[in-house]
Amino acid sequence: MILPMARAMRPKTFSDLHGHQEIVTALKSILVPTLKHQTFLFSGPKGIGKTTFARLIGQTLLCPNRSENNDPCGSCDICQAIQNGQYSDFLEIDAASKTKVEDVRDLVSSSFSAPLQGAYKVYLFDEAHMLSTHSFNALLKAFEEPPAHVIYILATTDRHKILPTVRSRCLSFTLKPPCDADLEAYLLSICAAQSINYDIAIIKALVQNSDQSYRDLLNLTQHALVLGQGALQGELLQNVFSAISNTLWDRLWTAVVASDLKNIQDCVRKSLQQVGPEQFTKQLLLSLAENHILSVEDRAILYISLSEIPRLMSAHPDPSVLVEMQLVVATLTLAEKKNENLS
Repeated sequence: MILPMARAMRPKTFSDLHGHQEIVTALKSILVPTLKHQTFLFSGPKGIGKTTFARLIGQTLLCPNRSENNDPCGSCDICQAIQNGQYSDFLEIDAASKTKVEDVRDLVSSSFSAPLQGAYKVYLFDEAHMLSTHSFNALLKAFEEPPAHVIYILATTDRHKILPTVRSRCLSFTLKPPCDADLEAYLLSICAAQSINYDIAIIKALVQNSDQSYRDLLNLTQHALVLGQGALQGELLQNVFSAISNTLWDRLWTAVVASDLKNIQDCVRKSLQQVGPEQFTKQLLLSLAENHILSVEDRAILYISLSEIPRLMSAHPDPSVLVEMQLVVATLTLAEKKNENLS
């Protein structure tokens, strides 16, 4: 069976994580050499590592082969069982399906029994904000005085829906979403490690469509690799993921530098055959920020002019015409400035 890419590439040790290094450092100091806290709350957007952190907590406490820097080995039977959701003392509870207070009371009651295999029992409540107020109250007593062998972990995309009295008893960590540069670097590292041929325009398009989520990025990449027959390049992927080729961008910016309005219009029209006006504008501003054909001053002038496009779009009957007009106006502004400097 072929595993989904997001699952197959889930970090198995703290060293495999991308970003969140301050949280890693803090957790290691809390977990080893002696456990200093037993209730944790991880919050943040979807797909950036909340459940992964919970599993790594379990691995750190239970792995018999920790490294000198207290990283779990990630490959022993215990680490692999936790990663695969098959370790008896690491229980993942889907809070959305365990909203009844009776369910939570039963779980709390079972937590007082001794672990079956290791030194600790770890309870992970995923999407914890879905628990009812009565369920949170049932957890409250256990959070105040947890048995010495129990770890409670809450993971949520909506921290403010966690009962304040429960939040106050947890060690809280808020995971920040990665920026586009982080996601791009991550995807490029995967391509290098797995010898995947790619077009940088496709890489950027996947990042832009990932909704700032590592998991979504990996799922999109897996779909793209299927369509691209093992590569992240080709006209089909450009069309599917609304990616404008680097060749077209280079041609556009060269035309802007030369104030070649006919060529600019041709580039814009070809681009708008591939993507909608809104997506083109987003990629246009991103390409402008990254290209180094223009001077810093010229890029600033263009950016000021082009950044008006999103505001004007809703009022214009044909946004594609507006994009073309605005870029032409911006180019004429640059040309006028150059003539003034020469005179």
